[in-house]
Amino acid sequence: MNLSKRVSNKQLREIFIHLNKKYFNGALPIPGVLKFVDLEDEGDEGICTSDEILISKSLQDHPDYAWLTLLHEMVHWKLRAYGRDYGDDSHGYNFKREIFRLWDLGAYEGLL
Repeated sequence: MNLSKRVSNKQLREIFIHLNKKYFNGALPIPGVLKFVDLEDEGDEGICTSDEILISKSLQDHPDYAWLTLLHEMVHWKLRAYGRDYGDDSHGYNFKREIFRLWDLGAYEGLL
């Protein structure tokens, strides 16, 4: 997928659809809200809630980091969809298992 130097909200949605098809068999529902926002006050690069994925505007000029952060949030999105995201332990066993699955599929090649 060819990305411009600055990733738009439209491209962010296209990346989600691409990653969903490639690494999640198209099974993830598209979030109601998927966009770049100012997250400086939050101290996060990405946030996943029950109906939205938000990526820090600071990543718009860094397509690889935006892609990587979206992939990270998509793991949370998947685990929430299946009732396996456990709040305070949201980076626990299930999250790590999914990250390893993506790693084995080559999702991080060229990003890390």
